[in-house]
Amino acid sequence: FSIIRRGLNAKLNYRDCQLDVSRTEYSIMNLQKLFRLLRARPWIILTISLLLIGIILALAGLSFQATKNAAFHEFNQKQLGKVNEGIYKIEGYFESISWALKSLGGLNRVQNFDETPTRQVLALEIQELRLLGINEIGIVDSNGVLRYTAVARQTEGADYSEMKYFRQTKEMVPADTFTLALVDPIGLETDKKAILIAVPMFAHPGEVNKISFSGAFSGIVFCTLELDHFIKNLIAPLKYSKTGHALLIDDQYKVLWMPDKSFFGKSLYEETAKFPDFQNILEKMVSGES
Repeated sequence: FSIIRRGLNAKLNYRDCQLDVSRTEYSIMNLQKLFRLLRARPWIILTISLLLIGIILALAGLSFQATKNAAFHEFNQKQLGKVNEGIYKIEGYFESISWALKSLGGLNRVQNFDETPTRQVLALEIQELRLLGINEIGIVDSNGVLRYTAVARQTEGADYSEMKYFRQTKEMVPADTFTLALVDPIGLETDKKAILIAVPMFAHPGEVNKISFSGAFSGIVFCTLELDHFIKNLIAPLKYSKTGHALLIDDQYKVLWMPDKSFFGKSLYEETAKFPDFQNILEKMVSGES
């Protein structure tokens, strides 16, 4: 039986070898037919080559687009980081000034409009705030009458009740921060603008049964900031790339500052009439949406 088994195995192996040889010969014959076909029809080779080139270019394009998108995303993230850094710096600047004004407005002698101590406090406060570019500080009563100023005393008694910034500040609650407005410098004859920062003043704040109350509105404390100082120290240094920069406009789209001085005093909205997308951005900026 072992001899018969070995004979059968040998016969099977021989047949397997024959099948392998037949398959190889068949494959070689097919390749030969293919080569003869390609030689007879060279346009097939050209078509296949063009298809391969197209596939390679498509893959390369996808790779380039992915790289491009990744690069733009990284660039935009870096730009956003720089923009936020600039915003935080400006917000911190105005908040520090507003807290100084709130502290001033919280003094009883100021809330009571006691002239001598109020003038003394204003004189001391203006000396400290000059380092931040402040050129005037004053107290307006609840009727909108300018009672005391640190510098331009000739303006005392003027009525500011119809000024937009007075009405806005009067409507604020203690939790609000401050009001900003672009104004003509108080008591100064100049064509240069100033930034007014104002906070509400509430008489006799207190606490009853652990519930805080602010008291009645008694006026506003304000100061004016030199626009040139603000631009020089907080706007001009904001550069986001070799060509990226900040700009400053008022609520009428008038350019207050940008590196290209030819735009000074012009309406940026009108100058960008051919760019509606940019005009939409300007509208959102002025409305406070952006």
